[in-house]
Amino acid sequence: MFVGTEDSKLLSLRSLIAEGAFTPPVLIFCQSILRAKELSTELLFDGINADCIHAERTPEERDEVVRKFAEGSVWRSEERRVGKECPR
Repeated sequence: MFVGTEDSKLLSLRSLIAEGAFTPPVLIFCQSILRAKELSTELLFDGINADCIHAERTPEERDEVVRKFAEGSVWRSEERRVGKECPR
């Protein structure tokens, strides 16, 4: 799924989830750390087990999210900086 703006991402996700168009785990890219945090919080409020990976988390925290994602127990939203390489 591609959306033109970050604002429309949550609405599009909610529509696809309601339609049963896909099921977890799902990888979602965001334009910033702040947006990744906001989106994962919004999904949690919707009852979706979400988490995020971004440069402000420790390597151990990121590894834990990756482990849970691989198990299928969380959705994952990940920060991406437009025009810059993501720190690992």
